[in-house]
Amino acid sequence: MPWEATPEIDRVELLFRKSKRNFLVLGSAGTGKSVLLRRLVQDSPKRVEVVAFTGLAALQAGGRTIHRFFGFKLGLQKRNGLLLRAEGEEQRENRLRRYRELEALLIDEVSMLRADLFDAVDGILREHGPRPGEPFGGVQIGLFGDLLQLPPIVEDDELPAFNGQWNEGWPSAWFVDALCFRTGNFQRVTLTRIFRQAQGDHAGAEFVKCLQRLRENRCQADDLELLNGRVCNDRPNGAMALVTTNNRADEINEQHFNALPGPSKSYQASYVGWPDD
Repeated sequence: MPWEATPEIDRVELLFRKSKRNFLVLGSAGTGKSVLLRRLVQDSPKRVEVVAFTGLAALQAGGRTIHRFFGFKLGLQKRNGLLLRAEGEEQRENRLRRYRELEALLIDEVSMLRADLFDAVDGILREHGPRPGEPFGGVQIGLFGDLLQLPPIVEDDELPAFNGQWNEGWPSAWFVDALCFRTGNFQRVTLTRIFRQAQGDHAGAEFVKCLQRLRENRCQADDLELLNGRVCNDRPNGAMALVTTNNRADEINEQHFNALPGPSKSYQASYVGWPDD
């Protein structure tokens, strides 16, 4: 992806490098959120950690999952007590030392961060961060994501905590309804430039605008005509297919795999090391 600083990107870098203020970076796909996050971490003047809700997002961001970094168990983090994994004394002390030395925490794919989990992060850092008792223990928080992408996941038995049935619950599962967000004075910055689109390509630029209106439920008649004009009923070999279910994707992949010439071979994979190992 080509990279060029914009006023919004400059503002985020200034907030991170020259202040301790919390910030929220929003933007659709292709606006450079992930690239910006990695730029902040590179040569950072602060002790910074990167976390995300899912393992894949954490891997792509070069960090850990929130549950792994904070030692949370899976499940609802109640306000009257955190669900923490059992661990040895040495492992726990190493974890607490990282919190005491932490200066900034960047959270990627924030749309999936549940309100209870975000308040649990605040609770841990308030107790064990560099400045106990302060919001997030004095650690600067940077959030990155797109609120029109994946929502937080809530199991059926957890719904009462987010629909008003609990006195000490949350208005919703979204991180914006966490108490720590409502009181955290987060500075919002929205990235608007699409870096995945080549500058000067008029047809491509119009297609991007069409997709932007579609994601915001503002689709117009011209947009539908443009999208329908790109439908390919007779898909040539090698063309990408977008489908709505994993089962349909598996069917297509299996069909093309079985059509490949020659015998199939299997290989045993192995890995060495992990961030916490």
